[in-house]
This record gives sequence, structure tokens and C-alpha cells, in this order.
Amino acid sequence: MSGRFAAPEPKEESTFEQIKKAPIFAVAVNATLFGLGVLFIQSPLMDMLMVDSFEMVKWDELN
Repeated sequence: MSGRFAAPEPKEESTFEQIKKAPIFAVAVNATLFGLGVLFIQSPLMDMLMVDSFEMVKWDELN
């Protein structure tokens, strides 16, 4: 190589990239997803979704 072309200067990381590389970011994302999952399971929406599956089973078969 002749050395005519200088190596590109390293770009400074943006604030978002710095946050993404922090270990607390992974912890916060996982904790948020876990909390949303718990809220979904506890919500009335989950009860509405589960009603149909119980109608398929005859209650006499369970006893």
C-alpha cells in the first residue's frame, strides 16, 4: 500500500450505542419483558382466551 489513503478516524459512539453496550441494558430489557408477560397472564385478556379451550373438554370426563 502506498499510504496515500489515511485510515478512517473511528466514529464516536452515539449515546444509544453506549447504552446498548451497558450490561444494565440487557437486565432492563429482560425485566421489562418479564413484567409485561406477567401482566398479560394476569390480565382479563388471558381469561377471555382460555375460555374456549375449556369448552372443548366435557366436564364429566374430568371427574
